[in-house]
Amino acid sequence: MSSKYAVLMLALAAAASAQKAAAQATVSFTSAGIRFDVPLPSGYCLPRGPFVEFAQQIATADVQNVTHLTLYRCDQQSGDRVVDYILIKTPRPALGTRITREQLMADLGREFAAIPAGGSLLSDESVDAIEGRIASALGRQLEMTGSVRPLGRDSVCAYLGGIFALTMAGGTHNVSAGACVTSVAERIITVNWYGADRGSAGVAALLARARRLATLIRGRAAP
Repeated sequence: MSSKYAVLMLALAAAASAQKAAAQATVSFTSAGIRFDVPLPSGYCLPRGPFVEFAQQIATADVQNVTHLTLYRCDQQSGDRVVDYILIKTPRPALGTRITREQLMADLGREFAAIPAGGSLLSDESVDAIEGRIASALGRQLEMTGSVRPLGRDSVCAYLGGIFALTMAGGTHNVSAGACVTSVAERIITVNWYGADRGSAGVAALLARARRLATLIRGRAAP
């Protein structure tokens, strides 16, 4: 075998291996009779080690939504705190609701228009309740301040975003959030992307990532 042919075969083998790995980099969940396939964003993994229980605790604390999927930055799971993470959810009242993306965007556009400029979707009472549930689930004190605001919509997403300050025993950490509310296979899901606070530009970047991921999620009837 010539050296040139051997190099070509090695290159083809490497490409095939990379394609296989890329095809495997997908996680799935089933909700309301639909199987959703979600490609793993680069650098993100399913929870592992002690973060498995932590993710379950946080999901349990959110009584308003069903958390279908939690993804953490792979390189942050070796420490004691994850800053960058993704949560894919559905509001409990919307489980099983069938609606096209076009209709959902129209409906949410009207709802957003009814919220005063600069208004938050979370009342002080809601924030206090969320604090209490998370603190109870984690078994530690927590204080959360911040707001979630509607940030417009396009043909894919209705956008929500904000910046939160989370105070726990280890100190205060500012977290940015960007969410895309959308419909996949006529089911409502929200792609929530969180990261270290980088101001309004950071929120905008998270919204763009959430939108990109939402466009890649595929849904089909569950077997």
